[in-house]
Amino acid sequence: MATGKRSVGRALAKYLEKNYRFIETDEEIIQEVGESIPKIFAEEGEAKFRYYEALVCEKFSNLNKVITSCRGGVVLNKKNLENLNKNYYIVLLKAKIDKIYERTLKNGKNIRPIIDKKDLKKKKG
Repeated sequence: MATGKRSVGRALAKYLEKNYRFIETDEEIIQEVGESIPKIFAEEGEAKFRYYEALVCEKFSNLNKVITSCRGGVVLNKKNLENLNKNYYIVLLKAKIDKIYERTLKNGKNIRPIIDKKDLKKKKG
């Protein structure tokens, strides 16, 4: 979370120019479901969100020449990894907790539903 997946992905796709395009699992889920990520979490729960996420990973697995940004939870599902490994190299971006905290606070309009709103440094279990 907040490690720069979107920024790095867009920059890499731009660097590779016309040969690659940038896509995000979150944006695809929003388009398919017609609801924001926080709303999906609030109304349908994390399990349903993970279901949608798995469908998107399966859909993306057949694409070529794309850079894809996925939420960190994608790799917790073995089937997602199998699907993405068909045509993708998987790269983990890391950041220091203080940087993640700073980015999360800075981007208040994009509230991450998995974070405890009272203490942003404390992850829900």
